[in-house]
Amino acid sequence: VVSGVAVPTDGLYGIGDDLDFTVTFTDFVTTTGTPVIPITIESTTVNAELSAPVANSLTAVFRYTVVEGDLDVDGIAVGTDIDLNGGTIIGTNSAIDAILTLSSVGSTANVNVDGVRPIPTITSSVANPTNAPFMVTFTFSEDVIGFDAGDITVGNGTAGLLTIVSASEYTSMITPLVDGIVTVELAADVATDAATNGNIVSNQFSVLYDGTNPEVVITSTASGTTNVPFTTTITFSEDVTGFTASDIVVGNGTISSFTTVSALEYTALITPTVEGAVTVDLPTAVAQDAATNPNNVATQFSIVYDITNPTVLITSTVPDPVSYTHLTLPTTPYV
Repeated sequence: VVSGVAVPTDGLYGIGDDLDFTVTFTDFVTTTGTPVIPITIESTTVNAELSAPVANSLTAVFRYTVVEGDLDVDGIAVGTDIDLNGGTIIGTNSAIDAILTLSSVGSTANVNVDGVRPIPTITSSVANPTNAPFMVTFTFSEDVIGFDAGDITVGNGTAGLLTIVSASEYTSMITPLVDGIVTVELAADVATDAATNGNIVSNQFSVLYDGTNPEVVITSTASGTTNVPFTTTITFSEDVTGFTASDIVVGNGTISSFTTVSALEYTALITPTVEGAVTVDLPTAVAQDAATNPNNVATQFSIVYDITNPTVLITSTVPDPVSYTHLTLPTTPYV
């Protein structure tokens, strides 16, 4: 018969850890097959299998290896009997089947199992797109240890020092390198929980970095000199917001018929005031792109306004009045 069952020592067991149950018999036994001991983890019953065949021994070790998903934080439970599972346990000398009832089972009230890996989630309140370094938050589903800035994988950027908000929450400043997508993620097993389970792969956080100011060009189909109002086209290098007719600076003229062709192209009718040079300018920072970068100053557009008709003056070097000299005709008449 079973005289006692030694159970795992009190503690927290993670993925890959072995839970060993050593059964002691009152007489030497020999086994065949793979007898098991039922173990209850939370509400799920699993089997601790005979770890190795027994031949003429007073003890037999049954083992269960924790797998991912196992979880019991208030102590596992051991079944009442050995399940032969198609095998045998027989007294070596008596050739009598062993009685399978487990007795004197040690307490498993503090044998806890955590087979759940920490789940990291990366978030940020940064606007997308952005034109500046931004803070990201790493939140694990449970407390972890061993996580540091070197574990952060950043595409097109660098991670700053890690700030510990709590054992499950951390922050870091991400500095982009060049215009384009910046990604932040964590690989598996960069941090571990109390049961030494490594984290799973995080989500990938991404944001568009745009640190370039929009350029702007002012053009017109009119050039050189004109005698009528003319249309100018203001073209930005990317989509902008906040641009209005009042942002256009006109020298010697007025603006009308301001039209938004698209988020990066606008037109305005310029009516000259008096003859002379008419200029159209756009100062810096009158519009901004999606990342709030202000526009650069535009190259000045200039044209000459001339509405005066040309005057004509006819002159001659001949004196007035004109004196004519008599001509002598030839004696031979003309035919």
